[in-house]
Amino acid sequence: MFSGITALLPLAGVPGQSIGVVRLNSGSVEVEFSTWGQYTEDGDLVVPEAFTAVTVGILMDDFLNGRNVTALPNGLQTFNWETKVQDLFPGDTVWELQDQWSTEKANVADTLSHVAGLTGHDFMYMSDDTPATLAPRFRYLRQNFELRQQYSYNSIMYILAAHVIETYSAKSFADFVKERIFEPLDMVSTAFDVEEALSSGTMSQGWASTNGRRIPLWLTEEMSTRLVGGAGGIMSNAVDMTKWAGMLLNGGVDPYTNKTIVPAWIFDATTTARTIVAGNVTGPPQIPSRSIIGYGLGWARLSYQGHDILTHDGGVPGFLTTVMVLPEDNLAIVSFVNADGPDSISELLPFAIIESTLGLNNTIQSEAGAFTGSNSSSADSTPSPSSTSNCTAPKVPTAQFAGTYTSGGYGNITFCAPNTNNTDADAGTSAYCNGTLADFASLGPLDANTLYARSPRIASHFSMERACDSDSSGTADFVIRPLSIYPHGYGKNTTAFAEQGGSQLPPGWHVKCVVDGDGQSAKGVTAVGYGWMDIEDGQWTKPSQGTMQNLADVWWDKV
Repeated sequence: MFSGITALLPLAGVPGQSIGVVRLNSGSVEVEFSTWGQYTEDGDLVVPEAFTAVTVGILMDDFLNGRNVTALPNGLQTFNWETKVQDLFPGDTVWELQDQWSTEKANVADTLSHVAGLTGHDFMYMSDDTPATLAPRFRYLRQNFELRQQYSYNSIMYILAAHVIETYSAKSFADFVKERIFEPLDMVSTAFDVEEALSSGTMSQGWASTNGRRIPLWLTEEMSTRLVGGAGGIMSNAVDMTKWAGMLLNGGVDPYTNKTIVPAWIFDATTTARTIVAGNVTGPPQIPSRSIIGYGLGWARLSYQGHDILTHDGGVPGFLTTVMVLPEDNLAIVSFVNADGPDSISELLPFAIIESTLGLNNTIQSEAGAFTGSNSSSADSTPSPSSTSNCTAPKVPTAQFAGTYTSGGYGNITFCAPNTNNTDADAGTSAYCNGTLADFASLGPLDANTLYARSPRIASHFSMERACDSDSSGTADFVIRPLSIYPHGYGKNTTAFAEQGGSQLPPGWHVKCVVDGDGQSAKGVTAVGYGWMDIEDGQWTKPSQGTMQNLADVWWDKV
């Protein structure tokens, strides 16, 4: 099946890839595997949103058939896709959105089909968060869309879904998934446990897409089991994932044992498209043979050259994954790439296999540049501040904006200025700033017009570079850039490097800092706060004028 397709691999520019293909043929199960390139073995990460949505459905089926071990709140008679999230947590602080109507009306299906109105907000959660600490901060996040207005992808609702499962199953999310999916399907190499995956000796190494450097596993033991398990914490491989894909191909029934894993009504509900993801697919990656894309509960649905496909893809730093299921053709494909970009590279080989297996038009090779080039312009799209060398003297020196800022949804972050005396600060801040500046200094000279921070988020560091101030109305312009710094390198290469951009991190965005005072009074000029102006997808209706707090996507107050 793979002969002739391997010629596409050099176009990918990634260290390695593993593929699993499963076909159901007259009651028999045909499975084929192959790996290419640089690996430890064939283990990789898979983003498990489809697992999470199905698992919520399995829990619903337990309640429907009286197998539940935890009672619903008083007054709530049923638990299904239309159940209001607010009703699952009555009188609690777990669920509240900025818009009261959305808070009251959003149901379980809304949260799992990405139509609750929230955009990504990937930088709001930190490594020490739990679903119970994260969800109460949703109320501080600006809703870029009204409830059910349109599809807007985010992972945080799947973290909430894992919390629902834990609350009403009396088990951890990891244990519930293991008991109801992994063990019945004999997925013996699939786990949430990072230490278990590492000790197996089959865990693949991961690479950054922007510079080809090996990077450490982003998931920690606590993050995979406690925080992001519902959104991206399963570790698996091509062998185990074909068992999952084969069960899906068989309508929720394990084709090896004939045991129902996912009840038919749950399978139908999760795979039926509820909203439009893309009504026009002429943009990158340009695949003329692909139809508009719909989305169900954890699954996208589209037609490719007239063939129905259920699919989900995703990634974490260092890894990309794709699952494609073609129910009418009895064909399913799983793809693992041990690099985090270009974004759609894990789809390249699956689409080529579909064309080869089904005898379709060979379009992928000629269109492969659309996959491989999807990240090539990331540097060009980075917001570039005007060179400060051509600016008049700024009203407020850059160092004046150093300090700690807080956001209701995002927590705290502290920015440090170079060439300042940090010994006057408290011991904790002084040590933090000295360590932060040392991390950035490992990459090269520090810039007096840039502030620097560390943060326990998906990006480990942030720089905030001064731009020419747009006016004299009490604001100052910056460009903030998330990146992960490795001062001592990683693996065999011990030279310092940073990973910026790629498929997981945006290259940067515009920031406006607000100041108070005129510099002449005893009070002087102080920073009040700053706003991330355009970091989220979609255009909410901004007021034509108002305070920066009202205009920003995310507002941070100076502590």
